[in-house]
Amino acid sequence: MRSAIAARMLQDGKAREQLARFHAMWLGYRAIPTPPELSTLFAQETDALLARVVLEQKSDYLDVFRLEETFVTDALADHYGLPRPAESPGWVSTADSGRAGILGQGALLASFSKFVDTSPTQRGILVKNRLLCEVIEPPPPNVVADQPPPATADAVCKEDRYAQHTANASCFACHSQMDPIGFGLENYDINGRFRSTDDGLPECAITGVGELPGYGAFSGPRELAHKLVDDEVVQGGLLTPCFVQQLTSFQIGRPLTGADEAVAAAWHTRFQSGGRKLDALLAAQIASEQFVTRREPGVSPSAASFVVPSCRAARCSKARWASPSACPCSRPCWMATAIYLARARWAAATRAHRAMGCRGATL
Repeated sequence: MRSAIAARMLQDGKAREQLARFHAMWLGYRAIPTPPELSTLFAQETDALLARVVLEQKSDYLDVFRLEETFVTDALADHYGLPRPAESPGWVSTADSGRAGILGQGALLASFSKFVDTSPTQRGILVKNRLLCEVIEPPPPNVVADQPPPATADAVCKEDRYAQHTANASCFACHSQMDPIGFGLENYDINGRFRSTDDGLPECAITGVGELPGYGAFSGPRELAHKLVDDEVVQGGLLTPCFVQQLTSFQIGRPLTGADEAVAAAWHTRFQSGGRKLDALLAAQIASEQFVTRREPGVSPSAASFVVPSCRAARCSKARWASPSACPCSRPCWMATAIYLARARWAAATRAHRAMGCRGATL
């Protein structure tokens, strides 16, 4: 029953809206410093990618990162320097451009910018924090993080200026994990266009070579995507565990606790074993017990989940739980509640029991 409802929900236009909303919140491109007309084209491009992979083709979710096609209008194709589609808007190849998937799209490249230019540090934080769920500690209170490293007589180009971060021993530990990632994306400006020199500094050539610490060098969004995806395919654990954690946090509307992390880990196992099909994961979640029940504050997930199966084992519907005389599961339900009461406060147990449809008489 719930599986059929889940399939129907995923066919609704609102599913596409929520899919886009989650990714925009997760990857930080809900509000980007681009002109409104360009932001609209970026959103159209990214939404089309997500819908194609997840809802239309229902393919491996990793295609969101490695697909070498993108959905553009003539204007956006010209903006990127890509060939125009046969029919605008439409799909074009990005194979020879250094772009791939969502990391090569303007929405992502514009997010986590700072000042009036790209920030290698902020782009590194995007990858480390949002894609890998690694915590980056904030800078010390005495550090002015609202300004880029200043130019000096010996450091005019951006790469030389940002070298100050790793030259300072107190900054090195964190910036060595962030800045090298950002420099691998420096060939793409704040509006997602390719460039070969620093903005306004034609004498400062951009090498575009960066490093994902622990996984080697890369150049551009396509190679970064493959660093993330190829490890995921071989090792099964770089990108998707974080993705499922972020999705679970979005679904419950708060940061994950220890109990939530266990739930997310279980969903990740299912996601991987099912070929990383996001539509199948969402359908399973919608049809699950967690989707239709709410855990009240103070109620242990393990204890609350103990009561419901005990009542159901006696083949008793929620409506029949309310009538002790007509319900053959009144006694098993009561016994399960008694065991639960030994584990939790009375008030928490009462809320949990009422949430299942029981009345005071059943207690």
